[in-house]
Amino acid sequence: MSVAIIGAGAAGYFAAIALAEKQPDAEISLFEATGKTLSKLIISGGGRCNVTTSTTGARELSAFYPRGSRELLGPFNRFESGDTVRWFESRGVPLLREPDGRMFPSTHKSITVANCLREEAKKLGVALKVQMPIAKIKKNESTGVFELVVKKSKERIAVTHVLIATGGSRGGFTLAENLGHQIEPPVPSLFSFEIRDRLLEELQGVSFESTELRLECLNGETFYEQGPVLVTHWGLSGPAIIRLSARAARALAEGEYNAKLFINFLPDHNTESVQQIFREWKEKHPRRTVSLHSPFDLPKSFWQQVLEGGGVALSSKNYSDLSKQDMNSLAQTLTAKAFEVTGKGRFKDEFVTCGGVRLSEVNFKTMESKICPGLYFAGEVLDIDGLTGGYNFQCAWTTGWLAAGGIAESLSTGIATTS
Repeated sequence: MSVAIIGAGAAGYFAAIALAEKQPDAEISLFEATGKTLSKLIISGGGRCNVTTSTTGARELSAFYPRGSRELLGPFNRFESGDTVRWFESRGVPLLREPDGRMFPSTHKSITVANCLREEAKKLGVALKVQMPIAKIKKNESTGVFELVVKKSKERIAVTHVLIATGGSRGGFTLAENLGHQIEPPVPSLFSFEIRDRLLEELQGVSFESTELRLECLNGETFYEQGPVLVTHWGLSGPAIIRLSARAARALAEGEYNAKLFINFLPDHNTESVQQIFREWKEKHPRRTVSLHSPFDLPKSFWQQVLEGGGVALSSKNYSDLSKQDMNSLAQTLTAKAFEVTGKGRFKDEFVTCGGVRLSEVNFKTMESKICPGLYFAGEVLDIDGLTGGYNFQCAWTTGWLAAGGIAESLSTGIATTS
């Protein structure tokens, strides 16, 4: 009854703990290629760790996964965000909800979460093996035993069950491929957009609390998102942009990160309603200076750029001086401004990969491989990625918990659980 869990990250640790609780007699080894465990968790959320989300319900949760939403419906019915909250609280780590639904440890320190996982695993007898990268996994089909080969030392370790929880690393994908799995090509997810546009000049740091976004990719696909947007010195970022990048991750990669982005800075309006407001202001406030009196709640610096943009000098005009063409141009800029996306941001906003083990090859009741009985997967090694807000960690907790259940059932019956 020996189990090797490869990858000492969130999914790997959670699976090891859950399995040790279900099968106290099992020999569980947690392998980590580097000398550090839970490194991504510790630096996530600016060092605070966005553990999960306050979104509950399988259908509601699964909607936040551009890839894997259908497959996660069943798993979330068995272990969802509310279960995560209760799990950590029962182990002395209460989580606090922020206004946007994100949930952090009450200490606001990710090390609190990391220490909880480490202490639980140690208490339950999980053997941690750091600086032991697994170079190869072979399976003896006649006995069902797996042989792990440690890189450099060439040490060989025999186990009955293997869980791969290596995140988006190439090494984990290679192990899965060598055992017969197909890998969806990994590409970045959750990033900002590189945009050069006169309208955004000198606006670094300006944010918009509410926008509507439409992204038209070169392959003809169109994606939508809404929410806050931030102007950076290289283009646009903020929650809505980051979420949009996740939804369009593969299409953007195919187009080498060239696309057209349309923004409505006034999501409660459309072009026609904004035109009507300008006409009303022209009639009711003819002597007001356009630059000093905006009909809308917009950042002042942005309003000035809109007025001065495109070579149309409107700043010195009164509303009585606005022509029909002026009003139409302003309305178009405010509700349907087109930007050319020419690349992804220079800095990776998050650490999430789109791509991984093909989902049709995994049994989502147990997280066991349909191709190689006794092999399991959890976390980002799968072709699953969520939006920002705790969804990627929730996937790690859920799939790790299910994998532990699948392995425990197999250990108790002495047979693989694949259906």
